[in-house]
Amino acid sequence: MSVTRMLMLSACLISFCAVRAGGEWFAQPLVAHEWGVHVFDWQGNAALTEALPDFMHTDAKPGTSIPVEGRVKDLPPDSGIRTKPVLYFYTPGYNIGGETTPVGVEVRFAAGHASAWWPQVSIYRTPAQVAQAVPIDWPAWQAMHQGRRWNTPLTKVPDDERFELVWHNLALTAAAPNLPPAGGDLPEDHWVRRARQVNSLYVSNGKEAEKFVFYEGKTAETPAIAILPPVDQQDVNYHLVNVSDFPIYDIFAVYRDSERGVVWTKYLAELPPAPARPVRQGSVSGGMSAFPLPDFAALPNKSAPDAATFTAHTSDRLLEVLTAGEYFTGQFTDDFWRDPADFQPPTASAQFFPDEARAVEAIWRNDFFSAEGLTIIYRESPASLDQAMPLLLFTDMFHYVKLSRCGLVLNRHIPISQLKAVDKAVTWSRWDAENREEHLALCRQNRFLALGLARYYALMMPTAGYDYLDPQTKAEVHSGVPWFPRLIELLRVRGERRP
Repeated sequence: MSVTRMLMLSACLISFCAVRAGGEWFAQPLVAHEWGVHVFDWQGNAALTEALPDFMHTDAKPGTSIPVEGRVKDLPPDSGIRTKPVLYFYTPGYNIGGETTPVGVEVRFAAGHASAWWPQVSIYRTPAQVAQAVPIDWPAWQAMHQGRRWNTPLTKVPDDERFELVWHNLALTAAAPNLPPAGGDLPEDHWVRRARQVNSLYVSNGKEAEKFVFYEGKTAETPAIAILPPVDQQDVNYHLVNVSDFPIYDIFAVYRDSERGVVWTKYLAELPPAPARPVRQGSVSGGMSAFPLPDFAALPNKSAPDAATFTAHTSDRLLEVLTAGEYFTGQFTDDFWRDPADFQPPTASAQFFPDEARAVEAIWRNDFFSAEGLTIIYRESPASLDQAMPLLLFTDMFHYVKLSRCGLVLNRHIPISQLKAVDKAVTWSRWDAENREEHLALCRQNRFLALGLARYYALMMPTAGYDYLDPQTKAEVHSGVPWFPRLIELLRVRGERRP
């Protein structure tokens, strides 16, 4: 695997738990928690800790889709008639009832495509099929089909064909369905077995059953972060900044050099996006937040903390932030017009139940906190997840969806020792036309470092043009076209490799 090749996978699990109360007539919440880890390997020279089990479905061997007799989103809506209106009170925690709850799940990767899933879907759409699809104007459709709410023939709900994976009608039960289990020969410490150790409902499609819904995708996304070198000789720190459109949260930075006996770690709760500098000449942009990182080469040898201190700063802190706050908030809805065609609102929560957090920490502990070199982990905002990986959840008229999405991003094998050279290549490539290809070659070899810097300079110098050599006269010409957005596109197109 070449140094420019990168690994980019979004692996997500959704576990469901039905929250029940003392009555039967108001729509009651169906809590859905999604968690996943998006992996960026900044040098591309290592695989994930564990491969997928053979029983899971992939884009290379998608298998036969599971037919369903009916789709959840086509179920009849609530009539609006209540024979026993009741006021519910909800206490944090959940009590799983004995009945079956139907749920429909649709997911897509906005900057890529699904590569693996479990259990089997009702529909799998190939990249070619997705490329031809157009979005649905849901507000307009709902406005035109208000008749679904009365005693008239039901209107079939349209499919958004941009969604690659569709489970039309999964059954949620507290008891394990009488279906043959998959992966009985998996090791006890396999991530699938760990993910099953969560007190969630069973999910089945009639032929396969699991404790979660799983999906994974190959994407062309890039990290939200950039690392900047020291500003001048008086500045002793590197600076981690956020060059995305959304804030990032719960940032862990871990540096390990076992040969020197050096271990360093630091945590930051939130890092807002870097503000763009206004284009108008002479104007001044607002302040910018940065996460300082030391010169790791200058850290003293044998400076690793003891095991208890390191765990407190890493694994224990991760468990703490993933479960912070209340596990469930909100009241039971008094909406008399609950329609299964209505999917959940934009995501606002990112919390786990404790057993989910323990499963994530156990699965990813080594990748997060034991790798050599510099590793940076952060949590995406729910809004950015909704944009990058749209998810639609449907359920019957007796429930409504309360969704929490927690996306962690793992940036590993960051070649921090190359940062100053890459920064020079990024900045000099703008005006050093004669040696531009040499500068670009170094940028491609350290693509994520260079992309982060290019995105940062595009924010700070949005109108900065570049020099080029006229192919006819060989004269140096200054172009008014901004260079750093162009550099971003060059790195994305020419430096990308798919696993």
